[in-house]
Amino acid sequence: MKYSIDNYITAIVAGNFCGELQGLSAPLDHLGKPTFRLHRDHITFVVHRAGEPKLLTIPFEVNGPQLAEIAYRTRQSERFGFMAGKSFVPDGVIVYDDSGVPHSHHALVEPYHTNLHNFVRQNHSSSRKPLLRSAIESIAKAARHIYTSGQNFSFAGIGNIFFDSRGNLHLATYPLGEANSPYYTYQMFASAALALYIGASEIEAYKILHSMTYTNSEVVLRLRMVTSAAEHYGIGSVARLCKLILDKSTPEAIVSAVEDIAIEPFQPMPLLLSLLEPTVATQVNILAPPPQPEPIRVSPELFDEVCPPSEMICRAYRGGYWYYITLDNMVIPTERPLLAAFDFYEGRAVVRTERGYGLIDNSGKWIMHDRWSDMAWHGSENIATASDDGIWHIYNRSGQQLSTIGAEWMGDAGEGFVVGRRGSKYAYYSTSGKLLGDFIYDEAGAFNDGVALVERRGSRYYIDTTLHKLSAHEQERVLSRNKTK
Repeated sequence: MKYSIDNYITAIVAGNFCGELQGLSAPLDHLGKPTFRLHRDHITFVVHRAGEPKLLTIPFEVNGPQLAEIAYRTRQSERFGFMAGKSFVPDGVIVYDDSGVPHSHHALVEPYHTNLHNFVRQNHSSSRKPLLRSAIESIAKAARHIYTSGQNFSFAGIGNIFFDSRGNLHLATYPLGEANSPYYTYQMFASAALALYIGASEIEAYKILHSMTYTNSEVVLRLRMVTSAAEHYGIGSVARLCKLILDKSTPEAIVSAVEDIAIEPFQPMPLLLSLLEPTVATQVNILAPPPQPEPIRVSPELFDEVCPPSEMICRAYRGGYWYYITLDNMVIPTERPLLAAFDFYEGRAVVRTERGYGLIDNSGKWIMHDRWSDMAWHGSENIATASDDGIWHIYNRSGQQLSTIGAEWMGDAGEGFVVGRRGSKYAYYSTSGKLLGDFIYDEAGAFNDGVALVERRGSRYYIDTTLHKLSAHEQERVLSRNKTK
């Protein structure tokens, strides 16, 4: 059975609302159609309940699994969210955009009475993890909205709107919990976000955590285990959120930490499994390199700053750390949080972590690990220059050292040359790493149009790519050319 926007309209006009959606009605225009707005990835209908206007949001799928949203009730308003899943309705749903192009959408059909654990259990596989990511993101948005608006609410849950076999619209909800106090409200959001992250990252550890019966002291112990594992793998946002829960921190701090988890790449944590289940401890090598995090899709709205793209990848900043996101909003995972990040050029970018500078490729993997005191990537020449203990060398795009004689400083590369300095004297290297002559110049500029300006023994003049001084006539020609630029 396939549905288009017309099917939604028909159901809404006929008032085919069941379950929690009973009592909704749609105001119609002069053509007998409900009011709706078609967005990039969802449709928003205007509906009424007891004379009060509401928004009914229904997603459709364009680029993979759709975003989850939080459905919550406050004293002032009621918001209906949605969540799209995959492969739950065999024939799916077809919707059409403004240009008439059809898009497929697989609606999630679930029992009316379900819970967050079922959501994690059904969506932890690699192909469905974007749904867990979307749920964490929507929890972060809802937590921020509740905090900034100052509203109190009685219930929160991940919601899904779907058609049943008779064409009636239903709402299925995965409850997160009820808000018994302002403090519990934010603890509930934090716990839900943490559970979703662990379920996506280390499902066996999640199952153990879920199956346990807790006393207050056991809750503290388990949170400390999660904190230790997160710190071991450099997952700072998870460790921070655990500590904030333990310390019963302020709502603002918890909301900010939940927002940080919403953009934290999922990363396996085998150490957590060994801490929770000692029988598997011998199977986990805690000295092994951390597993590579998985790419995630996020909303750019979660970042404080998003820079213009370079090679289809944007740098984004939030809460003291930098991220790389693609144009389809996928976060490129990196092994450790980035304190600084530079634009990609020819598939490489320089980054800085708490350990030092390093070079990564456009999948986030290390080309040169983050152990350097300084580094530069010269994409036009496909080389890097990096300093270790004050000595600079030249490296190729694979991270292999090319130079055998180092320098105390290296400048920009261009036209096959790199300027280097030892003490107070300068020399030129080829981009293949060879030192071309001795360190004899008092000043040395980069090559431009086949010439470079140098100074030696108080005399300033131009040299060519053979490092020979230009004739007087050639010097005049270069000076004249530079004046006309």
